[in-house]
Amino acid sequence: MKWLFLFLLLFGLSAQSQNNWQIHVIDNSSSGADGVKLADINNDGRLDIVTGWEEGGQTKLYVQPELNLVKEKWPTVAVGKTPNVEDAVFADMNSDGNLDIVSCTEGNTRKIFVQWNLGKDVLQAENWKQEILPASDGLMMWMYAEPLQLDNRNGVDLVAAGKNENAAIGWFEAPANPDKLKDWIWHEISSVGWVMSILKKDMDDDGDMDIVISDRRGKLQGCRWLENPGAGELQKQPWLNHFIGAKNLEVMFMCMADVNDDGIEEAIVCERKNNTVKIFKRLDKQGIHWEEKSFQIPVSTRTAKSIEVGDMNNDGVKDFVLSTNTNGKAQNGLLWLDGKSLANYKPTDWQNISEAHNSKYDKVELIDLDNDGDLDVLICEENFGENSRGLGVVWYENPLDPVKKGVLLYENPLATKEEVKDWLMEGPGVVEFKDGWMEMYSPNEKYHHVFWCPEDFPGSFVAEWELQNLEPDAGLCIIFFSAKGDNGESIFDPSFPKRDGTFSQYTKSKYFNNYHISYYANGRDNREREVAHLRKNKGFVNVQVGEPGIPIKSTEIHKMTLIKDDAHIAMFVDGR
Repeated sequence: MKWLFLFLLLFGLSAQSQNNWQIHVIDNSSSGADGVKLADINNDGRLDIVTGWEEGGQTKLYVQPELNLVKEKWPTVAVGKTPNVEDAVFADMNSDGNLDIVSCTEGNTRKIFVQWNLGKDVLQAENWKQEILPASDGLMMWMYAEPLQLDNRNGVDLVAAGKNENAAIGWFEAPANPDKLKDWIWHEISSVGWVMSILKKDMDDDGDMDIVISDRRGKLQGCRWLENPGAGELQKQPWLNHFIGAKNLEVMFMCMADVNDDGIEEAIVCERKNNTVKIFKRLDKQGIHWEEKSFQIPVSTRTAKSIEVGDMNNDGVKDFVLSTNTNGKAQNGLLWLDGKSLANYKPTDWQNISEAHNSKYDKVELIDLDNDGDLDVLICEENFGENSRGLGVVWYENPLDPVKKGVLLYENPLATKEEVKDWLMEGPGVVEFKDGWMEMYSPNEKYHHVFWCPEDFPGSFVAEWELQNLEPDAGLCIIFFSAKGDNGESIFDPSFPKRDGTFSQYTKSKYFNNYHISYYANGRDNREREVAHLRKNKGFVNVQVGEPGIPIKSTEIHKMTLIKDDAHIAMFVDGR
């Protein structure tokens, strides 16, 4: 195989500045936007949104547009009139392959509506039909619903919960013909005060889904989970309750995430009595015993509303995103906290996402909407009324630059023999120069060969180069980097044995360590593997199996970017 190489650039890696989150409005045409739920309703590979507009009295669908239009207002349709709507969610209620929408209402309405998707253009209002779920009518103020197959019969069932008088959580059992909403049967499984979250999790690892809730008010106030007794008559009776924590606190939205990357999810919730974020670590497999860690949120943000977890700055550490209700004050109601700061936490560590204004943010959702490799923040701001300045359905663009270059450390056009006179070839490799490109190969494909840049670089850097495969019949193209002797020596230390390109001399050396990435993988012993491996040597340890590298049949010119930020490594082929 033969490769052409052009331009090698190495930069230091500068610190990332996290500010200037740009807001993009998806819709602000109605009043009192109350929550966002995500699903791909039209099977185009992009997640769409459903939102209930509480004071506007309608449920609206938003279809995510092509990437070049995602920062504009999204195509939308009102799928139903839903006075006092509190939440809406996607669910295929009749198992016909089309996602329907379920809307929960409170106030004086107190119904659950089903907006049936008729299987045609979803952006046309006439292609939706709205009906009331009879068993829900007047039963309570309905807050939230989630589709969940519970009894292994008749398609998806529906878990739902409410607030205040007669409030409960339970499930609607789907009948043999789910289109007949009158035949759906309600089963109460626990009383509640004011449910804020419904999460579907197998908490006891027994193969069925349990239900995790945050309950804001009432005798069972706090975070808890309800143990699914398994399909059968017991499922229709009250379920066994297990507290996670935050008893007798006004808990708001919660989430579950593996905060410390130990393979076990923590429960994370914000509460209003003391205005804290609480992290509950599971201490046993059964989910019975939990350990609490708590930290105060800034007083200036007013009252907590939701907390979500994700790696916001791509450093491999989970971060926190907080939304609040600023209670009529012009404050920053949307913030994020770098997870690395938890060890020595101060309330001033939070960084602003939103600008200061009177805000009533809802639940945070983290999603990369602009497809640039970092998580953006999708949210509703539900202020309403003529002078409320309610933002509606919006998203904040993460300003993270995945390749934040610092000072230029090294530059080489790789265009002439003179420019690589200090480089070292190991093995029977040849370099020639044509039309400003360096061509590298082994005559008659004799053996492996490694061409070393002789410079030392810091532990954090950005490297960029271009290359083209002239003979894509078979072979590997690998970059070795961060190579250092066991005792800090140069890998060219004269006391080390001479190397001749034999692969094991680089991956299982007794003298030095390095990383390598096989970014073109079409070896004769593993044809068309294509996926790129990151390995740590010595030992040939497979650290990560990545996405496909350079396409094995490609003869195009490709731009490579390698980023090493201390212990965090990322590689991009043509920006992906």
